[in-house]
Amino acid sequence: MFGYFEALLRLGDPMKILAEESRLKSLNNLLNSVGFQEEIYEDFVDETISLLRGTAASIPCHDDGAALLASFNDAGLSNAIITHFRLITSAWMKNHAESYQPFLPDKSVDEYCGTSIEPYQVEIEHLGMNALIEAVINPAGMAVEILYLDRSEGNEVNSHRFELLGPDGQALNPHAPTIRLLYRP
Repeated sequence: MFGYFEALLRLGDPMKILAEESRLKSLNNLLNSVGFQEEIYEDFVDETISLLRGTAASIPCHDDGAALLASFNDAGLSNAIITHFRLITSAWMKNHAESYQPFLPDKSVDEYCGTSIEPYQVEIEHLGMNALIEAVINPAGMAVEILYLDRSEGNEVNSHRFELLGPDGQALNPHAPTIRLLYRP
C-alpha cells in the first residue's frame, strides 16, 4: 500500500488526495454492506485518513517522501492501514462474488476471504490482488504493473499491467500513475 500513497504524493495534488479521502470514506458503506461492524474497522480507517492528510500536508515541504516512509516503518500504523485495505478487498470480493467464485472451486468467496484476505500476515495472492486493484487502485486513476522475476529466457522482464480499459480494450489513461511491484516465485 506504500505505492498507493507514494503515487499520490508524487502527483503533488492535495485536491486529489482530498478526493481519495472522500472516496475511501465512502467505502465504509461497502464494509457495512457485507457485515463488518464499524467498531471493528473505524480505527483502521482513521489511520488511513490521517496518513492521507499527512501526505497532502507534506507536498509543499518537498520532503521526498521521508514522512511517508517513516509512517510505513511504524509497524502499528502500517499494519492498521494494511488491515483497512484488506477489509476493503474482502468486502469487494464478497460484493462481487460472482466474479471471483469461478476461481475458487474448493471454497466459497466468504471462506477464501476469511482465510486468505482478512488474516494478518497472509500474503496476497493473484485473486486478492485483482480485487484490491479493482476496489482501490483503478478507481483512484492509477495502474499497477507487476514485474515477474521468474527466470524466463531473454533479457526482458515479463510484466503485466492492470489499468482501467475502455470498451475498445485500450487504456483510458495510458499515462496513469503506476505502482510497480516485483514478483519472484
